[in-house]
Amino acid sequence: MAKRASKTLVHASEDNYAHLFADTLDGMLVFDAETMKVMLANQAAADITGSGSPEGMTGVDIVRSISDGDANRLAALLADALRTQQSPLVEDVQITTKDGREVWVNAICKKIDYQGKPAGLVALREVTDRKRTEERLEASQERNRLLIENANEGIVVIQDEVVKFANPKTQELFSCTASELVLKPVVDIIHPDDRQTVMEQHYRRLRGDEVPHFHEFRIVDKAGNTKWVELNGVLLSWGERPADLCFVRDITQRKLAEEALHQSEERFRNLVENTSDWVWEVDTGGTYTYVGPRVRDILGYEPTEVVGKMPFHFMTAQESARVAGIFESCVKAKRPFAFVENVCLHKDGHMVYVEKSAVPFFDADGNVCGFRGIDRDITERKCAEEELQHSYKKLEGTLDGVIQAMAQTVEIRDRHTAGHQRRVTELAHAIASELGLSGERARAVRIAGLLHDLGKITIPTEILSKPGRLTDMEFAIIRTHPKAGYEILKSIDFPWPVADIVVQHHERMDGSGYPSGLKGDQSTLEARILAVADVVEAMASHRPYRPALGVDRALKEIIGNRGRLYDSQVVDACLAVFSTGIFQFADQGV
Repeated sequence: MAKRASKTLVHASEDNYAHLFADTLDGMLVFDAETMKVMLANQAAADITGSGSPEGMTGVDIVRSISDGDANRLAALLADALRTQQSPLVEDVQITTKDGREVWVNAICKKIDYQGKPAGLVALREVTDRKRTEERLEASQERNRLLIENANEGIVVIQDEVVKFANPKTQELFSCTASELVLKPVVDIIHPDDRQTVMEQHYRRLRGDEVPHFHEFRIVDKAGNTKWVELNGVLLSWGERPADLCFVRDITQRKLAEEALHQSEERFRNLVENTSDWVWEVDTGGTYTYVGPRVRDILGYEPTEVVGKMPFHFMTAQESARVAGIFESCVKAKRPFAFVENVCLHKDGHMVYVEKSAVPFFDADGNVCGFRGIDRDITERKCAEEELQHSYKKLEGTLDGVIQAMAQTVEIRDRHTAGHQRRVTELAHAIASELGLSGERARAVRIAGLLHDLGKITIPTEILSKPGRLTDMEFAIIRTHPKAGYEILKSIDFPWPVADIVVQHHERMDGSGYPSGLKGDQSTLEARILAVADVVEAMASHRPYRPALGVDRALKEIIGNRGRLYDSQVVDACLAVFSTGIFQFADQGV
């Protein structure tokens, strides 16, 4: 009977681990160390890799099961993990999912013993959004500057025991101006009881010693108020000398909340003490049975005002119906939910954006009793995202205005072809749309179209406006304008290859164009589109040396030289936009 009881306990333990393996939100895979074949996978791994089901991954080479594309880095990471007996290896790697998406995952790899055999364990968590955010932050110094100035935490540089730099959030934290903070002895703003500990860590960091990344202590603001802060310090070079770069976050409210949470029920104490989020519990009907104190900060209610109510009481009707549907499906499927964003209503009526995550808890028979979860206030993040989007649109508008102004400088010098660049742009954009180019590539065509003759500002006006035929020397001067436009534009950091498109718009498929004599697809598709649009508009329009030849004559030109001078695909698209009526020159009688 003792052996039977022991086996029962072992099976129960194995079942628990199996459920934990299967239900975790991270992708988990176990593979044979010799054959490198997947022996076990959970649904999260199948979801992350686009494999559909764990069964579809079993028996497949571990690298191929995770990524369909170039997976050399992943393969090397797995090989290193099998060679070492030390701590797990952790690295962000890029994979290609079965449905063709390029995603980033955080991979944790470790050699293990599975069913008596050497094996490897891989845990995957998709971090694509984080990686893209990092790439955007690294893209521009200006964005970094805006990030620092608008950061939601204090950023301080300390050198020679004085403050050398403080961002606006730091000034807000200490209730003083930048001039009052800069060159202020740092010990003056630290609480007397914490000065020795904080300064010791500062000196150790400057010496290059290993110190904890995060440190909590008290500060004293200008008015004499004591506040708790969390500091994350790193060593950097400031004026070619070592300095302490500190990220400071006000945790005063969290500290006050932690003190209150010590008096809460034991079952929630460990969780609530270590989080600044709102912790809650609901039954299967969605009624709150426990509400953490952070609800005061997020929604303005006392916990006793919320217990007995449902989350949907604090949302609009439309939002409550949406969230209720998600909750009901999770109850029915007995599954957790994570990072569900929704809008709640604060007690004073303003909207609060929160992010909900929760896991079900069960009775002894496996029936769902309810959900325990957290709400995280992401209002500031949402507002920051909206502000960034607004700034981006404003910047785009400014860019368009500058480009229009540059385009007009050409027309001012050559009034006989006024509107040429705009009309070429309109036709080129229509052709790009007909060819199915992406929004960004079509935008590149539009920008390059507006600027394609910018180099003509270097051409004498008497040549541009000459009513008769040009001499060979004059034509040679005219032929310099693509290169001149390139020289003007090449130093501008456009998101698209505008300078390359401009310099190539007079190239031809057979290499007879200028300035480089490029053939076929040696020039960009955007430039080949612009070449066709430029020819059609020029022939259809009046010029100082001849009357307008008309659209029909212009289309005959590109048909007759389709594939020889002009890209066949582009010519077909141009003919299509005219024949279907999608495009016509709006302000030109041709």
